[in-house]
Amino acid sequence: MPDSEVSVAEPSSVLLYSVERGKQIVAACCRRASDAGVRAEMTLAQARALLHDDEPYVVPYAPQEDARKLATLARWFLRFSPTVSAQPPDGVFLDISGCARLFGGESRHLAEIDGALHRLGFPARIACAPSYAAAWALARYGPQRVCALSAEEVEDAVAPLPIVALQLDGATHAALAELDVRFVGELLRLPRAELLARFGEPLLQRLDETLARENPVVEPLRAAPVYQISQAYEGAIQRIEIIEDTIETLLDSLLGVLRRDERGVCDLAIEFSRIDAEPVCESFRFTQPTTDFAHLWRLIHPRLERVHLGHGVEEIRLHAVRTARLPCEQLTFWPATDEQAGRVELGVLLDRLVENLGREQVQCVAPVETYVPEHAFAFAFPGSDGASIDTSVQDTYVREPSATGVRAGGAVMLPAVRPSQMFDPPEPAGVISRVPDGPPAWLRWRGVHLRILCGSGPERIALRWWSGGEGHAGTRDYYTVRDEFGRALWVFRERIGLSAEPGQWYVHGLWA
Repeated sequence: MPDSEVSVAEPSSVLLYSVERGKQIVAACCRRASDAGVRAEMTLAQARALLHDDEPYVVPYAPQEDARKLATLARWFLRFSPTVSAQPPDGVFLDISGCARLFGGESRHLAEIDGALHRLGFPARIACAPSYAAAWALARYGPQRVCALSAEEVEDAVAPLPIVALQLDGATHAALAELDVRFVGELLRLPRAELLARFGEPLLQRLDETLARENPVVEPLRAAPVYQISQAYEGAIQRIEIIEDTIETLLDSLLGVLRRDERGVCDLAIEFSRIDAEPVCESFRFTQPTTDFAHLWRLIHPRLERVHLGHGVEEIRLHAVRTARLPCEQLTFWPATDEQAGRVELGVLLDRLVENLGREQVQCVAPVETYVPEHAFAFAFPGSDGASIDTSVQDTYVREPSATGVRAGGAVMLPAVRPSQMFDPPEPAGVISRVPDGPPAWLRWRGVHLRILCGSGPERIALRWWSGGEGHAGTRDYYTVRDEFGRALWVFRERIGLSAEPGQWYVHGLWA
């Protein structure tokens, strides 16, 4: 299983932090930082002070992303065992029973796993034991980085381990600490009846599991289903009509299986096995998962006329290379909402544009999680991991205004969403305000003097000063104003710090 402490070759230390109650707290650190005295749950400022001679590499702690990467690593382990289970945050269980003979013995099997992890750049500790709990304890607290034990050797091996190796709850661990029971061997010398009476059944169960007297059940990874269907011919087929009929039948059957599993196809491959020639494959990528036969056939049929069949086709295979779960839809009582219908129609339109113009000629806007407005979106190709199709209007990067509107003359409605046109970079402007920290009453922009009818604000957005790579350090006070020509502008005043004097004004957006 991968080691819980990250070892890096670079001279910089690595710190992972989380934000708790407005404070940046160290969530994990590398071995270099740990040797310098950095510990989890201390503040990031304290950790930096301990590493005063070494500027650390600081990144946010993302446990969900870590769990996803651990699941990916667990699937990679399927090459060594058919039964694999990810154990967050930093472990992987493998059941290698009966697999050793395929690798030339148990020791060579473990050596293969260790070498493969080393090539991937993962420092790891590996333990092979009759139970998962024993392997977990030895891998984390045993003296050897790689070890293999039989059932008879487990008790002697776990006796010197600390009590924390039993994975007990906090209350039980604290109660044992009061009795000055620090190691597993000291716990084994106590009568089981007294342990049962004082600490209950869970302690004895964890003890038996660690001693390999019981083996807990773990949930293994389930192999992803393969959605593939094929049709072989007795002889070579060159008539396009027969090939089209075959693909229609195969596609209908494949989509039926996907509908049963409530999944839609995202990437589809059609492979033609030809006589005396290499197979030819036609690939299709869709902007959203779909099981719409008519839509897919409109994209596939024109491509079939350009396929080089050679001297004939022996077999046709359809493979849904990538699938995704279909969104739930209401099938009774009420029809689909306009938003659902718009989403489907938009996906159909994008698929047609991509097929006719090419994927590089069509781009979608994907939201980016950031408070810097000019960086709150990015362009991505349809169907890529970063692109999403959403027909609803959502504010994904700023907060709601913290102050009510200030009317300077006339009852004029102000827009409630973010500007439809953003200027990158923001354009400088000259401003006169009637009151300090109030909305502008006069604006000079692009060489034109403008009278402001009304405005609202301020809305303060603090930039990510700690990263140094996104926007400028400091804060911005944003105002929404309406000029004498009826245009709604989004303007802000830049501040160097929360208590510093106000700086330059800018026009950042315009509502079309």
